[in-house]
Amino acid sequence: MRKNTVFFSILISIATCYFFNSPLSYAEEEVAEIVGLSGTVLICLEGEEEYAAASDDMFLKAGDAIETKDDSYAELVFEEEGENIVRMESGSRAVFTLEENEKIELLEGEIFSTLNRLSGDATFEIKTPSAVAGVRGTDWITKVDDTGATEIETLGGSVYVKGLDGESKPTKAETVVSAGYATRIKQLQSPSRPAMFSHSRREKLRLLKNDVRGRAQQVIRKRRQEPGFYNRRDRMEKSRKEWLNHRSIVPHKGGVPSKGTLPLLPNKSTDDIKIDQNMPIPRDNKDAPSEKGLIPRDNTLSPISPKRKIIPQTNIIKR
Repeated sequence: MRKNTVFFSILISIATCYFFNSPLSYAEEEVAEIVGLSGTVLICLEGEEEYAAASDDMFLKAGDAIETKDDSYAELVFEEEGENIVRMESGSRAVFTLEENEKIELLEGEIFSTLNRLSGDATFEIKTPSAVAGVRGTDWITKVDDTGATEIETLGGSVYVKGLDGESKPTKAETVVSAGYATRIKQLQSPSRPAMFSHSRREKLRLLKNDVRGRAQQVIRKRRQEPGFYNRRDRMEKSRKEWLNHRSIVPHKGGVPSKGTLPLLPNKSTDDIKIDQNMPIPRDNKDAPSEKGLIPRDNTLSPISPKRKIIPQTNIIKR
């Protein structure tokens, strides 16, 4: 009897040791892994007060801040297979929240998201100063301009969008933006009525998606051959420790943003584009944009890209 007790005690000890030192025990903590950098990309870890240049193999945790300078970008994956990817374009600032649904707070700039592998009913949300946008697996652009307004372009699938109230909490009203459509959300307002963006713009985003996914998969395949690839906890701790020990501090005037403190920026006036009354807006199609909860306060759409060719229009769709 005593021998059996000792035997089971040893088994329990071995199992406990394995669990707390295996990659499985790390699965509860979500991280973002950098798989591509270009130009000047700065990182500030949670609890730190100074920015330093990012390294192309480091991991970011909740509360870490990232900034891309002009002519720069950063690409990150959210799981070890490299199927859920975001690309931060130049001139962007964000904080990683990595909560159950909300993953990123985008303060300014642009993020391209392409998601293929979300577990179960999980969603992936990006919060901005004026909106929350989320999906359960799709490709889309989130852009914040210097007025705090948000623009959403959906390349594939659909994106749900909610405005924020005066306390930066999502409103109950939800607008669904289908593939090929875009919406704009000003601060303290509901999303504008989804409107089609150009075919050339859609093709440009498709090429971007292929490039981003191709690069990420190439990096992941290479890293998978390295020892200890599947122990993400050890890889994360090693990369962050090495970065802290060898970083070069970069002067930074803007301060360090913290998680959950999105600024409410002044809403400057902008020139809106009137929506063509002949623009096809699907109504009976199951993929049509949802108008549930829309407030007919702002039925206009500002240009997503300054390079887009705008066709003069004379009539606004009135609800």
